[in-house]
This record gives sequence, C-alpha cells and structure tokens, in this order.
Amino acid sequence: MGFSEAQLDKWANWLETETSYSVGKFPTSEQLRYFDIGVARGDFSFEMSALGYFKRAVLKAGILSVGQAVALRAVQEVGKSAHNHLACAATARVAFGQAPSFMGSMFDTVDEWRGRLATQDIKSLPLTLATIDELSLGFATTQQLQDEANTAEFTRVLAGVALPVQATFIDLAETYGWPQPGISSSEDIRTAEPHEFSV
Repeated sequence: MGFSEAQLDKWANWLETETSYSVGKFPTSEQLRYFDIGVARGDFSFEMSALGYFKRAVLKAGILSVGQAVALRAVQEVGKSAHNHLACAATARVAFGQAPSFMGSMFDTVDEWRGRLATQDIKSLPLTLATIDELSLGFATTQQLQDEANTAEFTRVLAGVALPVQATFIDLAETYGWPQPGISSSEDIRTAEPHEFSV
C-alpha cells in the first residue's frame, strides 16, 4: 500500500510552494534551455542539480540524530532533489508538446505521481553513494532516450527514477519533520522548526 492522503497532501503542498520559489529564480525559458542541452549534459543540468542535492543529504546520513537542524537540512536537500526530478519531468512535457505551460505541467505531473504514490508500494532509497550511482545511471538512460526522441520511454524511465526519490522525501519528512519550503538551501536553518501545514 502507498502513502496516505494526509502525507500526500503535505508532499504536494510542499512541492507547490517550492515550485513558486524556483520559478522566480529559473523561469520557464531557462528550464527549457537546460532541457534542450540535455537532461544529463552540459555545465549545468537537471541531473547535476537533482543529484547534487541528494548527495548533500547522503553526506549527512550518519549524523541525522545529532539535532533537528541537521536532520531538517538533510530532508530539505532530498526535497529539493525531489523537486528537481519533478521539474525535469514537467519541462519534458512542455518540450515534447504535451503541455502548454510549465506550471500546468507541474500540477499534472504531481497529480499523476500522486496517484502512483498512493496506490503503489514505492520504496525509499537509502542515503548512500551507491544510490547516487543508481540515480546517475537512470539519468544517463533518459539522456539517451531524449537523444533518440523516444518521448514515451523517456517519461516512463524518468518516473521510475523520480518516484523513489519522492518516496524518500516523504518518509524522511514524516520521520524528522517537514522543512520550510521555498527557501534557499544556503539559508541558515540552525534554529529552524519543522514546517506546519494548513492541510
């Protein structure tokens, strides 16, 4: 069985706020430019961003019990990785002509993934360097599919990479607290409290 409606409400709420924040920094035109270069290619890519955040969390995996601030930071970093996977999928829909707007595509992707997270037993990923290697391999496959213009398989494979990251984020947030969405990963959260949702 998958995640509860209450858990998925918090997940969707968090991603909506994070999306509003990120669009202010990276408008749709820039997202599409990165996508056109390649999801795993260039000086800056969706892979680089998504895996960079996840790796930061991996480096904190052994000290999550040190204190709430450390744990919240690690959860935030997995959340930002989850958001980058989502942004990649949403941008792909626009680039492939399957959605007219980035924000609409984001909401559609959240709805689709929510259904799968609710009904399928999608396992969390361990916070290890081996997981980074597995995620990188997944992005390499999506890059090849993007080059081949195999849009259906690209979407399927990317979801297969992204959904376990979403599950990891939810599980960590439910364990250690939900971090404040929509703030920079460089912001000092040493005195932060878990985010309270209105859902």
